[in-house]
Amino acid sequence: MLITDEAGQFEVTSSPDHIVRLELLEEHWWSKSVTADFAVAEPIVMVLSAAKSVSFRALCEDGQPLTYAISLKNKDIGYSEMPSLAVDGTVTVKRVPIDRPLACKAFCRRIGYDDGFAEFSVADLNSGRELQIVAPKSDKPLGGIRVQFVGALSGIDSSVTIESDDGFARGGQLGPDRDHWESDKLPAGYRYRVSILGPWAWRSNWIEVETGKVSTVEATLAPGAVVRARLIDTDAFPVVRGALRPSNGSYLCFRGGKPPLPNVPLHWVSDADGNVCVTGLPAGKITLEAEAAGREPVTIECNTVAGQQIDLGEIVLNQAIGTITLELVGTKEGSQYRVFLSQPNEAGVIFPPYRLDDATHAYAGLPLRGYTVFATLAGGGSVARAKINLSPEQYSVTVQLDVSELEP
Repeated sequence: MLITDEAGQFEVTSSPDHIVRLELLEEHWWSKSVTADFAVAEPIVMVLSAAKSVSFRALCEDGQPLTYAISLKNKDIGYSEMPSLAVDGTVTVKRVPIDRPLACKAFCRRIGYDDGFAEFSVADLNSGRELQIVAPKSDKPLGGIRVQFVGALSGIDSSVTIESDDGFARGGQLGPDRDHWESDKLPAGYRYRVSILGPWAWRSNWIEVETGKVSTVEATLAPGAVVRARLIDTDAFPVVRGALRPSNGSYLCFRGGKPPLPNVPLHWVSDADGNVCVTGLPAGKITLEAEAAGREPVTIECNTVAGQQIDLGEIVLNQAIGTITLELVGTKEGSQYRVFLSQPNEAGVIFPPYRLDDATHAYAGLPLRGYTVFATLAGGGSVARAKINLSPEQYSVTVQLDVSELEP
């Protein structure tokens, strides 16, 4: 812990290759955390805002409480929090900045109602009263799906995937022991299919979602199926720390050649011999994806049987050929910059931020898909970005990113 002196200053020393994050620990003040890059000989400034505890209540227009979460933001100072709501729709948040207006959003999962929005003034925040956010009625074409389990299901080792017939999929973990699962709001007019993955597995038929309605289906769980395979490269050497997993429309984030954990169960990751085992699959036609750092993914379809095991044999992963060369334009003398790269929908930064000693950086060994490149000052601040799509016809791309307008 660092203590400021009478002038509000402090000093911290470290080796030039270290980067640390500094946070303010003070009950009645708030400041955005800052990054100290010891290779940059510049003072770090933390701008303080007066703060206090503020109580909020979120409810639907008909008075029913919201029970998920609210979002609190002030973009001018970088304040952002997302506290969870109690069952009565209330929450008290500590260290809320009270010297400027605050934007608030209440997330509403109830069909037939929109998210609630409110902006609270400085007078509101200092009033000491409970502040309300109301979710209004909605006429948007949205619906939902509820899966009722036959018997309680432990969510510790189980996950859920929901596919739509337009090819998009989304997934997530189940909670603790429960007897049902309910989706977020889904666009009506489409068909969806729900899969439960785990020791006990299940997959629904296609379900059409109607506006303003929650479609309920019953899930009779069965023992999960098992699929084994061996991942190899084009020279028949094993691919270590690759992954085999059910396809759900998401992208893995490889760091140091290893898929992120616990997002990918350990047994879905290939061992020193390239062997991998996927358990907990529902019965039927399943689409799997094999992938590894620096290699093009491979999609495999197979037919599984409840409680039984199949072996896909060897799966060859080719070297990824995508390359993105990033050129920073408008750099300023004496300033240093950091760049990083993310996958479609900004689904995970696949490379850690690099501090640039010059204005050019190349990313190689990328699978052919869409990416976003980002650049910011070494000490943080505003961000410049650009989107790129790599394809067989255009697998090597040079991008110029204008950083002349970046601010701390």
